[in-house]
Amino acid sequence: MLDFSFNNLTKDKSFSKNFFYKIVVKTLKELNLDKKNLGISLNLVGADKIRRQNKKYLGKDKPTDVLSFPLDKVSSENKSLVLLGDIFICPLFAKRRAKRENVNIKLKMAWLTVHGTLHLLGYDHVRSSKESDKMFLLENKILKILNPDR
Repeated sequence: MLDFSFNNLTKDKSFSKNFFYKIVVKTLKELNLDKKNLGISLNLVGADKIRRQNKKYLGKDKPTDVLSFPLDKVSSENKSLVLLGDIFICPLFAKRRAKRENVNIKLKMAWLTVHGTLHLLGYDHVRSSKESDKMFLLENKILKILNPDR
């Protein structure tokens, strides 16, 4: 069971809560985590907000397309719910990247959602090339299953 919180703090209303919810659910299912009580918050934010977060938490004074902040804590209200954390996506930056990479924006947003979810689950492409390869292969496998271009 997924406790999914969605906040769109931008003027861009192209993507709905349901779009992201389906992606997170399918990602968790692929990892055999769909029966667990997990909580995830996904937030769409502007370039200024994501730049400030990137600077504050990662020391990088520039906007980015996605940031993930793992929590891995048990909710005090419901002892069986594991709050995985928060994902922040900047649609403006994602659209620029999609255009530059010549990919559909739905595919880019799906990839960012899968990428962010995997980070919340402990996957990390920065630690080593072996972990990066593992995460990259898993992302591609999940995206093939999702086929967000449909």
